[in-house]
Amino acid sequence: MKKIFFGGLTVLFFSCCFVLADCQNTYAVPADIIFVFDESVSMGDEKAGVINNLNIFTQALVDAGIDAQYGLVGFGYSGIAAPHIRLVRDLTDASNFSSGLSELHTLGSNERGFEATKFALENITWRSDDVTKVIVMVTDEDSDGAESGADAALSAYHALWNGIVNFDDLVGPAGNYQTLAANHGGQIFDIHAIDDDPTEFFRFFAEHKVQEILRETGGGSVTPELNTLILLGVGLLGFVGLPKTRLF
Repeated sequence: MKKIFFGGLTVLFFSCCFVLADCQNTYAVPADIIFVFDESVSMGDEKAGVINNLNIFTQALVDAGIDAQYGLVGFGYSGIAAPHIRLVRDLTDASNFSSGLSELHTLGSNERGFEATKFALENITWRSDDVTKVIVMVTDEDSDGAESGADAALSAYHALWNGIVNFDDLVGPAGNYQTLAANHGGQIFDIHAIDDDPTEFFRFFAEHKVQEILRETGGGSVTPELNTLILLGVGLLGFVGLPKTRLF
């Protein structure tokens, strides 16, 4: 009887270990988040607000168990050739991404936001097809130029689109930023809130993005694999099947 007991106990012990390890391995939710940033002359205050407070956003994702990597695309800078869109940082960690923000310019006026969205999707080195992909546009102007297939590209990459934008200037020649967010699982946020209270804005923004990413990945729930659950069940049945006898 002791052998049966200790055999069941051993199976149960290792089953619990496997379940805990499995849960830990599946808890971190991967997300690749690309900021597409307007580098035109009017963005000086917003650039400073983002640089000084973005750590609130990145830390909130860490606290929520999200394994985030970041990329940075600039658009509108007149110091480079048309269409004035450039890759500032490929996918990287939060620290290197933050240093890339300081390399953004505020010199230019040709803000092709839809085209920059498509550029970001096609030029970032995504970690995998399965990772949650998030585009965050930061601009105070509508989108110049042609639509350039941004909507189709977002669908092809299964990416979410969010805009920190000017609520008074959402619609331009390339389309409507509000519609782009609605079509691709995201939201728009008022860029003027960064000027009013950047700390509070990024707390609010982080809360919504955490919810969005977890919702996209099924809530980030911890689900052990089937074989692990079967092993745990065997251990439990070992105890259920023991007769009610004094063991010692």
